[in-house]
Amino acid sequence: MARHRYYVVAMDEQWAVKAGDDHCIPCATQDEAVCTAKRVAKQHHRSGDLSEIIVPDQHGYPRTAWSYG
Repeated sequence: MARHRYYVVAMDEQWAVKAGDDHCIPCATQDEAVCTAKRVAKQHHRSGDLSEIIVPDQHGYPRTAWSYG
């Protein structure tokens, strides 16, 4: 079973979805970034895999906000 992690991160004055070192999708808000991450995770999901979206909490610590699989 493979595990895929999508990170919602703050970048300057916007948000982004990062998947590995290669992929970065800029978004205007954190909510938009979470929705984008869910869409991307569902598109790339394979049976038996686990996909997670990691979002910083109010203190900046990473927390799993959503998982699929």
